[in-house]
Amino acid sequence: MNSLYRTTLIIISLLSRTRGILPQQCTNPAGTLTGDIDLQLKDGSGKTIRKTVISSNIGLRETLCFYVKYNYTNEFNRKREREVLYTLDYERLIHVYNYKSMYKFAIPATDATCWCDCPNFSNQCDSKLTSCDKDNKRPDFCVNYFVPGQSSSGCVMKTGSGQTCCVLNIVRLNGDTYNAVEIASPSTRAVFKLNIIDVEDKEDPFYLLKDKYYNLDLDDGTVADDSVLLHVTTSSTASALPAGWYYGKVGTSELKTNVMMNGKDEWDINKLGWFKVDDGVEVIRKPVIKSAFRAETVNCGANNMKTFFAASYYNENPPDAEDATKFFLSKMDYVMRNDSSRQVMAFHRTSPRLNIKVTFNEKSKIQFLFDEATFRDFKGAIILDKFSNRYANITIFDGSGTITGDLKVNKMTQETFHVYVPKNSKVYTKYVRLTATCGVGTGDLQGKDVAEVCLKPMGVKVDYMCQTVICHTEKMTDFEVRDDNLDYKKKEFDDILSLSTWSKYLNPVQWFKGGKPSWVEGVIIVVFILVLAFVIGILVKLARMFNCIFKCLTCCGGFKKKSKHTYDMVRIRAGSMGKYRRQKNVKIAENNSDGSV
Repeated sequence: MNSLYRTTLIIISLLSRTRGILPQQCTNPAGTLTGDIDLQLKDGSGKTIRKTVISSNIGLRETLCFYVKYNYTNEFNRKREREVLYTLDYERLIHVYNYKSMYKFAIPATDATCWCDCPNFSNQCDSKLTSCDKDNKRPDFCVNYFVPGQSSSGCVMKTGSGQTCCVLNIVRLNGDTYNAVEIASPSTRAVFKLNIIDVEDKEDPFYLLKDKYYNLDLDDGTVADDSVLLHVTTSSTASALPAGWYYGKVGTSELKTNVMMNGKDEWDINKLGWFKVDDGVEVIRKPVIKSAFRAETVNCGANNMKTFFAASYYNENPPDAEDATKFFLSKMDYVMRNDSSRQVMAFHRTSPRLNIKVTFNEKSKIQFLFDEATFRDFKGAIILDKFSNRYANITIFDGSGTITGDLKVNKMTQETFHVYVPKNSKVYTKYVRLTATCGVGTGDLQGKDVAEVCLKPMGVKVDYMCQTVICHTEKMTDFEVRDDNLDYKKKEFDDILSLSTWSKYLNPVQWFKGGKPSWVEGVIIVVFILVLAFVIGILVKLARMFNCIFKCLTCCGGFKKKSKHTYDMVRIRAGSMGKYRRQKNVKIAENNSDGSV
């Protein structure tokens, strides 16, 4: 049982041991110094502490490798010498920006409705500016607009002027919420990893005894543990993000720039962030929004007008916003935002070489290791992008280690740089930030912008490999003329003098539609019925008249047969009337003669 137990422990121990990893590429320790120092305590005890110090320099993503031999006393009280391998990796250079201020906002959208009153009749415009309170579920996000003295074109009555009313609602474009963050000066941190590898273990010759990360603030530059003191200094730091406001969608790590942004207490509607969000509720400033809205009547009778909203960053996501990683491509590998820690972290693409000192707490013998840098070939191009990032895009084939380079124009060296290539890389592409400009080509490259790039492995006595590369320039973005025109919806009211209203309600289909009837609709229907009854009466009379005419025309055929009889009757009646008149005249004459005698 004990034997089985011990065997099990051995197996678990072997399986749990961390296996060491050989360094990818040990950089050339050019300019490195080592030495021993003796420190004596001031307390008078005479105790002396001996230390070993390494002074060197290191570039981003490079690795310093060195053996350390030191004496120790084993469990049998015998002096022994032990050798271990130390590797120090310069993994990352980070700028950390703490938030100075932060607020949430959304992208707004507009919903405008307008109408026009013709003079003297409609009276639908509300001069008391209470239109937002009518049938509006969000009056706090609604702006009233009222303008008298408008054109009366299109109206039945031309005397007087029209009135224009609008309701402007501000709503969310979508459900996304954004965080606006303000950053200022960063702290610069260099990340190192120290590996201590046992090279004397016969079972596992590269057994990892210890690994530890050091995250150093370069303003301080010193960190220590129980065995090693690491001190880092630099004469310059990498370029930082400009101080100011940035933003990103809530729930992501993105950081966007290249837009004008409102501050926390700023409400400029020509900057992003004027539609703020507080505890999930949107906030606007009505007077600012109202001052930017305007309407002009084109045809009052038809409710046609032009509406304008002199604001920016609404009805669409900001088209000119750019991811900070892309915007600062020549400087940054990537940029990320962390709202929970209230920090922005920028991981740099390049770094100045750092001066380092490694101090051991006991006297040790140091022996450095390095791999010769090498490469077979390369190609490249120089790019000036639309954000004026100038960088060399260099691809190295079959390379390892640190490669130094010169940028030459007209045979004169304008700039020196270096590229670190991971060990045994078949193809490795690197962006190298530049400041030097290009020259004008000759021969086949006449008229083109060119430069000469020369590379050689660092620390190796070989000639430079040089190539002429093309310089590409991207056009910068032009200014855009903002279009303040705003689409609106027409709000139609029943105007009894409007032809459109009459045509609407004279349609019988409208009579059978549901909804609350309008008094204008009732008046129009009554007038329609009266007019219809009058027209029917006229048609009936016309029908009777035409009927009589038709009958007269049909009786004209018997007129000749009856004409003689009719003439005789007229003549007899006329004769009788004449005889009667003669007799009456005789009597009158007799009476007159008698009276005169």
